[in-house]
Amino acid sequence: MTSETERKIIDAALKVFFKRGYAGATTLSIAEESGFSEKTLFRKFKSKKNLFDTAMLQKGLEMQKSFEESVLVDKKFENPREFLKTYIFNSLTLAEGYFEYFHLTASEKIIKIHEPMMAEFNFKMCEYIKKNIPNKKIDYPTFSLTINAFIYMAMLEKKLGHGAIVGSNGVAIDSLMEKFIDNLLLMIES
Repeated sequence: MTSETERKIIDAALKVFFKRGYAGATTLSIAEESGFSEKTLFRKFKSKKNLFDTAMLQKGLEMQKSFEESVLVDKKFENPREFLKTYIFNSLTLAEGYFEYFHLTASEKIIKIHEPMMAEFNFKMCEYIKKNIPNKKIDYPTFSLTINAFIYMAMLEKKLGHGAIVGSNGVAIDSLMEKFIDNLLLMIES
């Protein structure tokens, strides 16, 4: 169980690691962001690496639980379009709350203990997609990765770009998502 102090330090660490990267983040900047002393940070986590590893593991487990509860819903969808729209929208909504973690998994070297968790997470996504869009032609890991890439790029655009989920060409995410789904459906149907 994580104490309130540890939770605040972990949240601050993720913000600092996101802004500066692992190499650029200092324990002093993390301590300042958290509102605690560097001494408290070291007493709780021993080292910057241990703090990074702990923060990534805890946020990953938290995100996975939230994903299972809010995205992997047991529902009958009328057609693949309805499924994809719901799945992508719910994934975008969830990813927004875990963006620092999501970004760090893509940009920093992930700890070894984290890799099995990510593999399990990806397996669950693939099985969920397969259940809702059964098609022998689909390579589900690639299909899932394609969706995740779209979600990541949409979140990058929002967090680093315009402040609202808008593509660099000024098109709202709803329109981009519809076009993305159209393209996914074309691939499925071919």
